[in-house]
Amino acid sequence: MEIATLFTAEAAVFTLTSLVAGMLSDRIGRKSIMIIGLLFSAVSLFAFFFVKEYWQILFLMALYGFGSSSVFVMSSTMVADILPEENKAMLFGAFDALIDLGMVVGPLLCFTFLAISRLPINHAFLLMAVPSIIALGIMSRIKETRTSSGASKECNNPIYREDKPQQRARGFLPEIAKCTSA
Repeated sequence: MEIATLFTAEAAVFTLTSLVAGMLSDRIGRKSIMIIGLLFSAVSLFAFFFVKEYWQILFLMALYGFGSSSVFVMSSTMVADILPEENKAMLFGAFDALIDLGMVVGPLLCFTFLAISRLPINHAFLLMAVPSIIALGIMSRIKETRTSSGASKECNNPIYREDKPQQRARGFLPEIAKCTSA
């Protein structure tokens, strides 16, 4: 029953946050919601390493639900903002496949490292916080994909350059890289 409560708390907060994060990002921008989500994800994962009491784990599961939901919703939204219309479905499918691949490879690498190093299992939380911390550094360099006027073209990205249509369909990974500041 206690384990079910932990996962229910995370899922409930994830679901509620998903609804709010999308609406809020239309008002204040995607980047700030993403950064808040990454901070909450990193802090909650790091804190899992230290907790001992059930109520602390329950609190951190809810906190992680908030952070991970914000990151999930904003990553999809930001990618959708910058993808060219003519290839959006295919490119978004590729992006989703990369997310799914990360959900398989990430834990596999984490637990392989723990097995080789013979570190206790609670060290997994420290390792799982690392991608959020790296993503925070990347997000600090990425421009907002939604302007205050609602147009998602603030990024000086070639996919928005109407004068060079041949540059609009090169794929989303190089395009996202071009969205980073110099």
